[in-house]
Amino acid sequence: MGPDPVIRLDKWLWAARFYKTRTLAHEAIENGRVVLNGARTKPSRSPRIGDELTITRGQLRHVVIVRGLSDAELDRSGKVLVDVPAMTAAQAIEGILINHVNEHLGSIRATTGAK
Repeated sequence: MGPDPVIRLDKWLWAARFYKTRTLAHEAIENGRVVLNGARTKPSRSPRIGDELTITRGQLRHVVIVRGLSDAELDRSGKVLVDVPAMTAAQAIEGILINHVNEHLGSIRATTGAK
């Protein structure tokens, strides 16, 4: 088996469908919302199979393990590029509750015009 293909982290995040565009992935990395193996990184860094990514989106933090490398956008039935470590029931409930609160606050802000 040959060496891992070289691919930019921002392009990999887009291909794995964490972000809708490479620009959004690039900005997330630059702003420190994507951490590679516990350290801030650059968009041009190439992830390797087995690397751990921590992706923060609002109050939610996703920890994933790189399982495959591809720079082509995958359809929903595409091969697995990530492995999500098992989370405890408390972590899952906390994530659901935070999402629910954020959605509720968003709807309140939309109806009242609050920022």
